Amino acid sequence: MSGGEIAQLITSAATLIGVIVGGVVSLRNSTKIDEVHKSTNGKMDELVTEVRAASFAAGQKDEKDKQI
Repeated sequence: MSGGEIAQLITSAATLIGVIVGGVVSLRNSTKIDEVHKSTNGKMDELVTEVRAASFAAGQKDEKDKQI
């Protein structure tokens, strides 16, 4: 084997290792992103529920004040 062939093998091996590591990191990040997404959606659902309840209560108070 010549020096050029050895250099190509080393380069190919390094590239393969980089691709494998990148794939593992990507999969790990994907699961963490899903967790953040679910957490954010849960918080937004809670916020929407609270805003609806507060708006409804404010509307009821306004109607009650109109009747007096």
